[in-house]
Amino acid sequence: MTSHRRLSTGIDGLDLILDGGIRYPKDGSMFLVVLGGPGTGKTHFALELTVRILAQEGGDGAIHMYYGLDQPPEEIHAKLREDFQYYGVSGQWNHVTGTIRGENYRATLHSIQTQPEDKEGRYFLCASLQGADHRIESSESLFRRLDEDIEAITRLAPSVGKPLVPRLVTIDNISLSAFDDGDDVRHALQKIRARLVERRMHGIFLVETPGADSDRGTFSAAEYAADVILQLGYHEFGDQFKERSLEIAKARHQFYFRGTHHFSIAGKSGEQLRGARGQRSPGIHVYPSTPTLLSYLQYHREEPPAAADSLPFGYGEIQVRATSANGLLGSPRRLASLYWLTMQFLMAEPGTKLLVSFQQRGEEILDQADQWFPDSNLRDQVKCLSFSPEYISAGKFLKDVFDELESFRRQGHEVTRVAVAGLEHLRWGFPLLNDAKMLIPWLTVFFRSQSITSLFVESTFPTASDNDSPGESAMADTVDNLLVIHESSGGTAHLKQARGFHVPGWKEQLTSLPDLS
Repeated sequence: MTSHRRLSTGIDGLDLILDGGIRYPKDGSMFLVVLGGPGTGKTHFALELTVRILAQEGGDGAIHMYYGLDQPPEEIHAKLREDFQYYGVSGQWNHVTGTIRGENYRATLHSIQTQPEDKEGRYFLCASLQGADHRIESSESLFRRLDEDIEAITRLAPSVGKPLVPRLVTIDNISLSAFDDGDDVRHALQKIRARLVERRMHGIFLVETPGADSDRGTFSAAEYAADVILQLGYHEFGDQFKERSLEIAKARHQFYFRGTHHFSIAGKSGEQLRGARGQRSPGIHVYPSTPTLLSYLQYHREEPPAAADSLPFGYGEIQVRATSANGLLGSPRRLASLYWLTMQFLMAEPGTKLLVSFQQRGEEILDQADQWFPDSNLRDQVKCLSFSPEYISAGKFLKDVFDELESFRRQGHEVTRVAVAGLEHLRWGFPLLNDAKMLIPWLTVFFRSQSITSLFVESTFPTASDNDSPGESAMADTVDNLLVIHESSGGTAHLKQARGFHVPGWKEQLTSLPDLS
């Protein structure tokens, strides 16, 4: 059986849907093709992959060749340096060692040192511009150009005490039509792959698919030789909104999660972060589809510790089972009571708690809670994750929550309870989440898989016939236990346990609520 190596892409979320990274034969190399129309993010993917894979090479004089056929090297390096700050990869990335120039060709050579004390470990990133009369027209011309560049780089390179070894070549943007048509394209790609394996080099080819009619033909040619094929595109939604999409069309040596995943590109404009809501570092961020993330968690989770049969809800004598999903409903005029009960729920158990809000900013909620519970250490216990109205997909939202929980765990804080508040705002401010009919069931499974007891909070008007019955709710029929704020004819508010499952000794009960007006 052939053993394999695993190459981490380093791109946020991409290794997850590749089940850990790109696998390739131990004695071979990796050949990746990125397909997509204009503006779908192919160049961004190639640049970040080149830099992040380069950083993994380990100080052995690796050379990465980046051929930008549409942009001069100065533009590419400015993009890396100014817009993306080399994606936050540590090291000295800005030392220009030299340049290579020809009649229709030029390249800039950068020397990268990841550790200041490592004087021998240098890396080289080369970008080039091909003139109109100097196109890559065949696999032979490609490798002739490559061999000439490696020789020139070796002459320019400073003495590093180790041989310089070419590890990866990226071609952006290669037209398969330049290799002729039909079977000749397949033969050319297979020949390129064989030459890469012979040199023990990885290859990344970017192929533009300008129209729907050409997508399938291009893929048919590329699929024979590539180990991994990434298909980039857009998903269109209402109000002329487009979400960037990614699909792994092929991954030869491994399991991978199929389906469409969304991604965003974050960069810098001056000192300000742009894209991904300004909350993520520069670079590409892939948001695995919700089914993918839930499957990943199922396969990778550890056996949770034994939990108590029941825990206090946080108010009155109501008990809930550990890791259960609970719902809390009340009319909009009782919004203060809803948030008051939410904070009671969160503080009823030791550990770190997370409040996810679709309506108010977390800081505003905590300011109000400080007035309700002045003697508590509430801010030390409860962390907030707030969302402003936007076109955010279910996968993107769930990964934000997942990353927040992972961040707490890395800091040594175990999250025991989560409350998701403001669900009524999904229909107005978050149309993609509101259309995700399985969002609440997905979330209940997600929190349970993380051994977290959850609460979903929604304000909804009661039905006209019975003020005990909530109106249309996103989660009333999904949660294990449903609690409703009941208003008596005299205006007094009570908390009613309307439905309960898996709660020892449960019985319908009314618990009076304080007047928060």
